Amino acid sequence: MKKYILLVIALLVAGAGAFFLCRNSPVSTRPNSNQRSRPMDRTALPRIGITTAFEASGRATAPYRHAVYDTYVSAVRRAGGLPILLPNYPLNEAECDAYLDTLDGLLLIGGLDYPPEYYGRTPDSFTQRQRLNPESDLILTRAALRRELPIFGICGGAQILNIAANGKLIVHLENAPDFHAGGKSHSAQLHGSRLLAGALALPDGAKFTVNSSHHQAVDPVYPGEGLAITARASDGSVEAIEGTGKRFLLGVQFHPERLPGAGDRLFDAFIAAAKQ
Repeated sequence: MKKYILLVIALLVAGAGAFFLCRNSPVSTRPNSNQRSRPMDRTALPRIGITTAFEASGRATAPYRHAVYDTYVSAVRRAGGLPILLPNYPLNEAECDAYLDTLDGLLLIGGLDYPPEYYGRTPDSFTQRQRLNPESDLILTRAALRRELPIFGICGGAQILNIAANGKLIVHLENAPDFHAGGKSHSAQLHGSRLLAGALALPDGAKFTVNSSHHQAVDPVYPGEGLAITARASDGSVEAIEGTGKRFLLGVQFHPERLPGAGDRLFDAFIAAAKQ
């Protein structure tokens, strides 16, 4: 009986000591900002951050809003992702980390022009200056690139992806009104694509149809670091850029969220990558 009592006392002392050590030991809760930190539950819906536009609302009592077209949100949902709308305001490092810690992928939406000063070019008479808080997308995209988070950039989203990787844009395409703007359809051709060709199940060199609504494009002379041009329109303008590594890093100049069939397959590939 005496031995039993001594054993119980010893176990209690040991447990109290372990509790004290655990409670008082320094434990870092800050993730490595260069890696995806949230453990992936493969039974859960992948959380896809979607950038938004900060724009005037026209209402005096609530003059601004964070906005995104439902076509982006619906495309993510159809592919099996959980859309997470990201407010657009100048982010600091802590806020950026806090957002990205919760995400499995990042969708960069289209919109108005990004300042040409971001990529060392001079604005011209066609440059749109209405985009508010453009630095938010630049900061977020660069942080997501450092973390190697799956990224899908659409139209202006492909452009900010290239800018964030230290690439440049053509400030204005001279043939934009006749060929690229206003939702026009035209053909594009694959050139050494992995992600785009794989999602569309097309061989290298194959042509496919895109829907076009832009007046700028990635400068083919200055793709971003770690990015390769993988599709061009018949006029030679860039229609797609991809990461040269193994992760999902894709920017397209067209609008797959408005392109039934082929567009859905691109979102399916994006969400599949976010699940891994």
